[in-house]
Amino acid sequence: MLGKDILIKLYNYNVTANARILDCAARVSQEQFVAATDIGHGSLQGLLFHMLRTEWLWRVLCQDHQIQASSAPRKEDFSTLDEIRERWQAEEQLMRAFLTSVFLVTSTFSIAVVRAIS
Repeated sequence: MLGKDILIKLYNYNVTANARILDCAARVSQEQFVAATDIGHGSLQGLLFHMLRTEWLWRVLCQDHQIQASSAPRKEDFSTLDEIRERWQAEEQLMRAFLTSVFLVTSTFSIAVVRAIS
């Protein structure tokens, strides 16, 4: 199942890259973390929240095929890097569970098809 292997490899790369970004962000003070900037999403906090919300968005779109704004993460709930990191780790676990379920269903379906035509 080459597609599965490639997808898992790409997802693992994404997780590693995100962890490196969060580790770099841990080097700044809380004041620097929330300090207003003229670029990006207004602050380092805003940028990381945007990235986190995008991770959530893609998972929910893949899983549910729709977005409910009421369940979306809200910036005001993530005032510290630790809060962002904790939610990011939860999102990673949810995405891994989703990917596992997709591959399990695909494998089960493929086996059923092979048995049906044999």
